[in-house]
Amino acid sequence: MMTLYHGSNMKIAGIDLFLCNPYKDFGQAFYLTEDTNQAMDVAKA
Repeated sequence: MMTLYHGSNMKIAGIDLFLCNPYKDFGQAFYLTEDTNQAMDVAKA
């Protein structure tokens, strides 16, 4: 089993790609990571 994290400081009820920034590194996407520290750092930013 793989656990993935999203770096956010709010509850995400669902994924809506139209709310995502199209100018991020890899385009309009919902970014996930296996690294809890990375997710925490992004949530604090």
